[in-house]
Amino acid sequence: MSDIHLDLNYREDCGFPLCLDLGWYKKDPPLKLVETLLDDMSFHYDNIDAILIQGDSIVHGLSYPETEHAWPMQKETLIFLRNAIAERFPYTPVLLSIGNNDVLEHY
Repeated sequence: MSDIHLDLNYREDCGFPLCLDLGWYKKDPPLKLVETLLDDMSFHYDNIDAILIQGDSIVHGLSYPETEHAWPMQKETLIFLRNAIAERFPYTPVLLSIGNNDVLEHY
């Protein structure tokens, strides 16, 4: 898996037009979409040797220098993603790599 860019702060009740981007190209996916993807993967692929997350798991824009308190959200996202995968694939090793969007001030 690569470039998930999970947005844990996405809200479905945010109002027009902000919530029209659910799952659209060039938009970061909300938790509900990532959970649906993982559920579907676990249903169709139950015999996987290992899962490699190739980085860029964090929402775009969180790693800019002016973003306050970015590290707690980055850490929360990585931990959540790792745990969500482990819950669906309890006997499959999960290898998490860090991408350029997963660190501060990468641009």
